[in-house]
Amino acid sequence: MPEWLPTAIIAVIAASGAWFTARVMGRTGSYGRIKDLEERVDLVERRNQILWNYNRQLIDHIYQGTPPPPPVMPEGII
Repeated sequence: MPEWLPTAIIAVIAASGAWFTARVMGRTGSYGRIKDLEERVDLVERRNQILWNYNRQLIDHIYQGTPPPPPVMPEGII
């Protein structure tokens, strides 16, 4: 067996290990970003539902002819 063959084999194994690690870490990073975006969408949807309900209260307040002040704005919107 030539003297350089074990060195070449070790180099190939090291390079493939580095490539595999880069692939795995890259995927983990994108999954983390997707999770963050999903949480953000959930927050926006909750706020949207709260705002829709508040707008409905304001419209009902007007149609019922209730005098001022209008209903209090819910917490957590701003």
